[in-house]
Amino acid sequence: MGSTGLMWSDPGIVRRTNDACFPLPPEVCPRGCTESYVLRLADWCASLFAPAQVEEKLRKGEPLDSLRNIVSGGRAYCVRCCVWRMEPEVSGTSRFAGVSSTHHCTTCQRCVVDFDHHCGVFGRCIAGSGLRGNMKYFKCILTTAVAGILTTVLAFVMQAAA
Repeated sequence: MGSTGLMWSDPGIVRRTNDACFPLPPEVCPRGCTESYVLRLADWCASLFAPAQVEEKLRKGEPLDSLRNIVSGGRAYCVRCCVWRMEPEVSGTSRFAGVSSTHHCTTCQRCVVDFDHHCGVFGRCIAGSGLRGNMKYFKCILTTAVAGILTTVLAFVMQAAA
């Protein structure tokens, strides 16, 4: 159940919708791109929609890691995914107060809510908290592995004692 759930559940990818993509920040589309122009290109992939900075870096063959996300009105615009993502409220006393749980996965090239890590074994983003995302299935797999190891050790101990 754990591996099936992990492979078929959505880790929490920020999908490209009108609400997530618009309005475009002026830093990305200074010439006033139309929605229909951007929508056609956003369906292909984020790299096809080339803002001025992104286009320049892609032409030179440079990585996009140096580009900064655009923060405006409590949201951050990911210049790699071309989507807006919600930023947390800065409150509380926790050292994580005000730290966004949505991150850009450099392997999947997508923004993921409650991102934990990209698993090289399963080839998927592991993300989520509570009942959201696929973290519950990942924890199920880890718990099953620990139970299997403990059962094996117990069987060897009981066999040696007999």
